[in-house]
Amino acid sequence: MDKFSEKLCLALKNVHALAAEVGMTTFLEGETAFLLTLKQRGAAPATPSELSAELGVTKGRITAIVNALTRKGMVRLEKMDCDGRKVNVRITDAGMAYVDGKLEKIDEFMEIFIAEVGREKAEELTDIIESVTGIMLEKAKK
Repeated sequence: MDKFSEKLCLALKNVHALAAEVGMTTFLEGETAFLLTLKQRGAAPATPSELSAELGVTKGRITAIVNALTRKGMVRLEKMDCDGRKVNVRITDAGMAYVDGKLEKIDEFMEIFIAEVGREKAEELTDIIESVTGIMLEKAKK
């Protein structure tokens, strides 16, 4: 690996560590990502299969998340009228409050970040990240 590649990898590692430090990585995986997905759907119901596909995780992982969040009172299951064996998952008020609290902390961090870095540089960084991820996702598909 050349020096530039090493520098880039270290910078990305530091970005990941920072994201973990401020709680941003929880929005990418696990229970928080699951709750955020439900929140973003609004009143629209979601089946475990739909959530599995949307989050890119196995149905077994979704089952574990649903069971844990049900025990915590953050989601509830509703049987579908058309087939009593199938269920929709809905976020509860407790789940909404949890996600909103997490979003508030992230929002505070982002306000500080933009104020320190400057809006123009933050927008430029966003454009670069979107461009790079788009290119690399296309390469990964091939």
